[in-house]
Amino acid sequence: MEHTNGTPPPRLLPWPSLDGNPCYLVTDDNGSYLSRLADDLEAVQLATGADVLGLARKVLDDPASPYTEVRYAGIRLAEC
Repeated sequence: MEHTNGTPPPRLLPWPSLDGNPCYLVTDDNGSYLSRLADDLEAVQLATGADVLGLARKVLDDPASPYTEVRYAGIRLAEC
């Protein structure tokens, strides 16, 4: 998707600004340093999320899991 002036739309980066707001990258070079850094960080975040989800499923699938473990799994999932 491109804007009317032919430039791609701003890309939401996988990290917040110093004041906690979303960060966006405007570039027409997908191979730039920041684009590659964002790609790498997104890959790490997705892999971490998949790992945490796999571990959390064991706790969430067990009806005998203690409340504290379920809560801990939920907090870790929310972080991801």
